[in-house]
Amino acid sequence: MKKAVEGAPAGVPRVELDRMERRVESDERVREYMKLLSDATADAMKQLDEARLPLHILLDNKFGDLNENQEEMLGAARAAVEQADLRLRRVREIVDIDAGRVALRRDAVRTGDLITSLLPGLNAQGQESGVEVTADLAPALPRVTADRAKLQEACRLLLSERVRGLPPGSRVSISAEPSGNVVKIDVKHPGGAEGTGADTALARRLIAAIGGTVEDHDGMTTITLPRN
Repeated sequence: MKKAVEGAPAGVPRVELDRMERRVESDERVREYMKLLSDATADAMKQLDEARLPLHILLDNKFGDLNENQEEMLGAARAAVEQADLRLRRVREIVDIDAGRVALRRDAVRTGDLITSLLPGLNAQGQESGVEVTADLAPALPRVTADRAKLQEACRLLLSERVRGLPPGSRVSISAEPSGNVVKIDVKHPGGAEGTGADTALARRLIAAIGGTVEDHDGMTTITLPRN
């Protein structure tokens, strides 16, 4: 029997002791997986840094003439490296949050200002694919308690994911209003736009760490944030 369950009160049924032992083993395995993942992403990011430098040198400092195909291939390789690095950074952030290694501030964030600051980027993203993004915010929205930078990043990732991949002519509408001790941000979008990638996973974890929630239901994503 593991030491972690040796101190269990006398009289605990064997089946309960077995369950406790399995839980301890599971927790240890999760911690091991998290460390392996963290180490693996760190190593991969270091290797990407080593690949990025020569690509930049070859593209930005001409040591000889490159034909059009060579320049395209090098440009595509650099773009792939940058994208892979971004995805790995997302995974690393997720691991750090799950491991409790992320310190969060408690700022008083103006909800309306937060959403308004995201609209130019969302509108630009939507215009590229013919998707309309609108916002209807209740006046004088209360502030929420959150790490301002982390919340802004989480909302940007989540809203961008809802816009991405929608067919031309689609519409995404954002509204916000106070509800009891929270502020609700509703994002109405065509059904099936919910993302499942690293961006969405990171956004959900950041919002949960702040004390909020994210719920998806038939064409609507609702973000709730604790009022200040």
